[in-house]
Amino acid sequence: MAHWQSLVRDLLGHVKSVGGGRPGSFCNLLLKVRDPKTGKPLTDKQMTPEIAALFFAGIDTTGHTGTWSLYLLSQHPEVEAKIVAELDAAGLLATPSRPEPRRLEWADLNKLVYLQAFIKEVLRMYPPVGVGQVRVSHTHDLRLAAGRLVVPRGTLIWVPHHAMHNARHNWDEPDSFRPERWLETPGCEYAQRLPMPREWYSGWADETADAYFGGEKGGGAEKEERERKSEEADGGEGNKADADDAEEPTTSGSAASSSSSDRPKRYFPFAEGPRNCVGQSLAMTTLPTTLAMLLARFSFGLADSMGGAVGVAKREQYTLVTGVDGGMMMHAVPRPGVLEGRAERLRSQKAEARAAAAAAEAVAAPAA
Repeated sequence: MAHWQSLVRDLLGHVKSVGGGRPGSFCNLLLKVRDPKTGKPLTDKQMTPEIAALFFAGIDTTGHTGTWSLYLLSQHPEVEAKIVAELDAAGLLATPSRPEPRRLEWADLNKLVYLQAFIKEVLRMYPPVGVGQVRVSHTHDLRLAAGRLVVPRGTLIWVPHHAMHNARHNWDEPDSFRPERWLETPGCEYAQRLPMPREWYSGWADETADAYFGGEKGGGAEKEERERKSEEADGGEGNKADADDAEEPTTSGSAASSSSSDRPKRYFPFAEGPRNCVGQSLAMTTLPTTLAMLLARFSFGLADSMGGAVGVAKREQYTLVTGVDGGMMMHAVPRPGVLEGRAERLRSQKAEARAAAAAAEAVAAPAA
C-alpha cells in the first residue's frame, strides 16, 4: 500500500509540474476545479484519490483485460483469423507484401466491428472488476418494480459482475467464447429471459417488453390498461400521445433511451448509473487501439509453463480485479513479413546515415 500511495503522489506531482497537460484533459480540468466551500483550488489530499481512481479505472483494469484478450486469442485461432482478416481488409495488417501497414486512425476503431465484438465477449467472460460492486442507501428504503420489491435502508446490495456475466439463466452457452453473439443479437447486453412477472416491468417501453413476454405487438388488454392509466395521469384524451409515434427504445450500445430505463441488463462490465466506471471511455479507446496494433504484427501463444487452459483456470483470482496469480506468460510470434520489414528498415536507416555522413565529410573537406 505504501508503494501504491507513493506512486500516486508521484503522479500528482508530475501532473502539477506540467500544469495538467493537454487543455481539456482530465488532469487539466482537475487542477481548475474549485472547492465549493472555500472557492480555492483542490488540495493535494482532495486530488490524490481522484488521480488514483483514474489510474486504476482506466489503466490497471485495461491491462488485465488485455491479458485475457491475448489468452483467449491463443485458445481460439478461428477468432484470431477473423480479426486478422478484418485488419488486413483495412490495410492495418503487416504482411510480406506490406511490412509497414498504414497507421491506425481514430476513425478506424468503430469500423473494426469484429474486434469490438471480440472485446465485448472478453469483458463478458472476464469483467475487469469481477467481484462486482456494492451499493447501499443510507437515507431511505429502495422501492423497485412499483413498490413490489423493497430493499430496506442500510442494506448492502452486491452486484457480482462475473457471476451475472457467466450465469446460464442470463446467457446461452455462457462457457463458450463467441464474439458472434454480439453481432447476431441486437441489444445483446439486455436480458433475454426475465425472472419476474410481466407487471414488475411496467416502467419498461411497451413494444419491446411485450415481445419478451410473447405478447402480440400492441400488448392487448395489458397495454390498454397501461394506456388508460397514462391517459388519466396526463389529464384526458387531449394530452394523450399517439402510441404509434413513440420513439423506439435504444437497444444497442451501453446507453439506453429513457423509455427503456427499466429494461433489465445482463452485461455491465463498467457498472451502471451515475457512479459507473470513470475510466470506461479511456479503456474502450485504449483496448481496441492496443490490440489492433499488437495483432497487426504478432500472434500470441500461451507459454508451456502456464499448464494450458487448465493451468490458467487454476490460477484465476478474483480480488478487486479479475487476474491471474503470477501473471500470464505468453510468446509473441512475429507475423510473416514483420521481421523482414524491420530488417529492411534498419538497412535503409543505415544507408541514410552513411549517405548523410558522407555528405557532411564532402562539405567539410574544402574548408580543411
